[in-house]
Amino acid sequence: MKVTKFLAMMLMAFTVGALFSCSSDDDDDGPGGGGSGSGKAPSSIRGHEFNFFYEYGGELYRSVSFFQSDNGTFGFLSYSTTDMLGARLDECTKTSANSLHLEILSTHIEAGGTGGYWDGAQYQDADHRYTFDLFFVTDDQGIAYVTETKGGLDAWGHWGIQTTEATWYFRMDSDVKPDKAMIDAVISGEEGGDEPWEDDEEDQGGSGDIGHGDSDGTSVNDLLVDISAVYPTYLYYHVEYANPGNYTNPDDYLTAGVCYGTSPNPTVFDETTTLETVRPNSDSYAVMDGLKPNTTYYMRPFREVGGSIKYYRETSVKTPGTGEDSDVMLKLTYLYDNTIKMEYSINTEGTFKLELWTWDISGTFSPYDLGYKTKGDKGVETYRWPINWDKRRYFHLLATNVETGVSYRSNILYKGTD
Repeated sequence: MKVTKFLAMMLMAFTVGALFSCSSDDDDDGPGGGGSGSGKAPSSIRGHEFNFFYEYGGELYRSVSFFQSDNGTFGFLSYSTTDMLGARLDECTKTSANSLHLEILSTHIEAGGTGGYWDGAQYQDADHRYTFDLFFVTDDQGIAYVTETKGGLDAWGHWGIQTTEATWYFRMDSDVKPDKAMIDAVISGEEGGDEPWEDDEEDQGGSGDIGHGDSDGTSVNDLLVDISAVYPTYLYYHVEYANPGNYTNPDDYLTAGVCYGTSPNPTVFDETTTLETVRPNSDSYAVMDGLKPNTTYYMRPFREVGGSIKYYRETSVKTPGTGEDSDVMLKLTYLYDNTIKMEYSINTEGTFKLELWTWDISGTFSPYDLGYKTKGDKGVETYRWPINWDKRRYFHLLATNVETGVSYRSNILYKGTD
């Protein structure tokens, strides 16, 4: 058995006796063909380590890892935990030549939280029950359909069962990340013929699914968070349908909220917004406040479906800051008379249209256009408002990403303030 740095760490951290091993009708323990789309699943996970990765922004990040030693000892590690208390392998079945089904109980305390009332171990069940359906694209890597179920208090103070579904990539017996491009090509049918899990049932999943439809008829990609404007400490957002044409009847409108936090895959144990009806092609935006400057926030819609929580597509955005080390720095300062100092610095990829905006009860417009800015551009300029600046008028500096349409905005400046 190959002992990686992760495995050695887990063996020192904790061991849990679990003499359970996989059952299978296939007695072949040997390697498979090894080519793309021809992987064989082992008939037992004894002597093997599995490392799982989730995708975000085209990159792979560790999610969980587990192993079973040659003598049956089982270990499990979640990378979003503060305390690993133990783990148990409850089922391991080789379901086909290239697939395994596993059921695992992990007892751990999750990290994260934002200081809200429901944060803390006393409000969460430490037992996390996982099911893994592994599909081997080669002999040592592939894709996994994962379901995690846990109990706890939700954002409204109600105890319930929370269920999260995810699609992860995995590599066996190696710390090297899986070959995402190759796995994606096989899964999409560009290599290796039919998908390895294909059966006689019609695929009910949406685009990017792997043959696992949802009982309420929606897929993880059906809802997303649209962001219009981002300030240092708050933003404007709404939940929208990926395919609004599918929701023309008001009786079909979904009700959803948004959970958000500073780590990927936020849940209802993090910060949440109120549940609201999602209306197609809506131009109404709500405020998400209490944010920190120059900080990345992850958010995804959620719904209550059959007594469980269902999560949808994740979005992320980084708030602008006021320091030059910020990805987007925008700052307005009142100097004297009707004169404003404008400071900006762009330290991230993209093209941004930079403008000074003003508005009052008569409407909005841009009195000063600073042009297009890209990574590395920074400057300080002044502007003098040429007419009466009454108490109702205020200004802010906008940097709009021309590719995404997201508008990053400075502090709001009234006359005589900063």
